[in-house]
Amino acid sequence: MVAKRLVALIAAVALVIGAVAFRRSLDHGSNDSSAPNASNPSDPGTPSATTSAKSTVITCLTDLADVCHTAATTLGNVTVDVRSYRETLDAARAGSPPAIWVTVAPLDRLAVDSRSTKLYPDAPVVLASSPIALVTFADRADILATACQGTITWKCVGEHAGSLWSSIGGQPAWQKVTVGHANPRSSAFGMLTLGAAAVGYFNGNAFIKADIENDPGFPGWFSQLEGPILTTLYGLRSPLDGMTLRKIVNVVGTPEVDLQSAGTQLPLLSASYPEPAVRIDAEVAVLAGATVPAALVSELTAALIAAGWKAAGVPNGLPSAEALLTLANL
Repeated sequence: MVAKRLVALIAAVALVIGAVAFRRSLDHGSNDSSAPNASNPSDPGTPSATTSAKSTVITCLTDLADVCHTAATTLGNVTVDVRSYRETLDAARAGSPPAIWVTVAPLDRLAVDSRSTKLYPDAPVVLASSPIALVTFADRADILATACQGTITWKCVGEHAGSLWSSIGGQPAWQKVTVGHANPRSSAFGMLTLGAAAVGYFNGNAFIKADIENDPGFPGWFSQLEGPILTTLYGLRSPLDGMTLRKIVNVVGTPEVDLQSAGTQLPLLSASYPEPAVRIDAEVAVLAGATVPAALVSELTAALIAAGWKAAGVPNGLPSAEALLTLANL
């Protein structure tokens, strides 16, 4: 019996000694260069499975801010810098182009340095698309279509902008045909909507800056379309708010995805898609030498689709980047 107790005591002492030795080995390992710095608790050392990798910084159009933030929240290691397209183009020319720019085609073609050298490669990553629609109140859609010989077109809308609805068969209470869109000087969606309108006027996207400046009928048509737009519309969350909430316009050009912002007012609206069709393509432009994580592309695409965008496909029908900027500057 005594012998058995002695053996048990020796075994217990051995376990204690082993535990102390193991603890010392852990303490020694904690001084390794891969471990957090004991004198600097904020030093994370080598990232573990639960530590985020270095954050990826993306510059995102104001028009796409919600999508970028959704993707960043899902990934957890993405920092979003939201800027208007004008701010980003100015930064590029000043020597600070974003390495990863979540934008829309063909704005990447406008990003140049101080010597007017294009900064982004010709093959951006296209994420998703949304067609540009002309939206009016459902009770006016047929009236407008009849005035346009059966099909609503941008050229026809411009020709009737500022006219009384009663002059084309509408009700006197509707007053004038008033057209609106997002601010083309700060919103990429607004600039591309102007592009869609001009595509409708020229019946195609092959026109260039010289055509805009020299076509004898374009200045009058463009002034009639754009002249009555109230600048207060540009301060709203969406140009559709100018229809459904403020009642300051009754025809709006906007990407189809924006229709979701109408909420409970959506049944009161009617959207048409004038030919030639024009789409907005969301894309990621990446500087040469930079890399966009595949997970980021995947999450951005998923966020766009969840927000109502569609899979990208056929050419978007937009004019050249230079023509778009010329229109915005008008």
